[in-house]
Amino acid sequence: LVIQPDDRILVAGAFANYNGKPHGFVARLNSDGSLDESFKLDPQLTTHSTNRFGGQGQTSSETTVHSLALQSDGKLVVAITFGDFVKFPDGGSAAAWDTVIARVHPSGSQDAGFRTVQALTFGLNLDLAIQSDGSVLVAGDFGFLNEMGRFEPRYLVRLTPGGVLDTSFQPKLTQAILAVAVQSDDAILAGGYHLTGI
Repeated sequence: LVIQPDDRILVAGAFANYNGKPHGFVARLNSDGSLDESFKLDPQLTTHSTNRFGGQGQTSSETTVHSLALQSDGKLVVAITFGDFVKFPDGGSAAAWDTVIARVHPSGSQDAGFRTVQALTFGLNLDLAIQSDGSVLVAGDFGFLNEMGRFEPRYLVRLTPGGVLDTSFQPKLTQAILAVAVQSDDAILAGGYHLTGI
């Protein structure tokens, strides 16, 4: 749930309809609760035909927009999860959520200026926050980001305003992060387990 500066409200989840109208995953509501039909999430972002990590998952019935973060320019960063039993190329498997992080325009169309990030999430602890320069913080229990080229656990990463992994950001964490927020001075607040070295 995100409240915009103009008092319109963004809601996200696994729904397919709002008040009987077909409108899935993210809806923007006017201040009186009515549906703002000028916003519709790009359907390509919630289409998931194959697992992105070498597995054999099919279109998931558990597609959910799990987290939202609103930028100052009105663009919206979304984290979308797809429930799958993932099979890895080395023969291993795990119950996990294939995850896509993307950015959309105020209309809901995908922003091609943001490199879509793919990750594998364990559990549904996933949170987003925006820093003042447009960098995106992604927190949770995940790994196998496409820039890394291999599976490696991560709990808090920073993406550049263009969606590229910021390798200069290396917090020393050993457990999942449940929530992340940014203060007015860009200091990062993170809540989770056994936090050290942020």
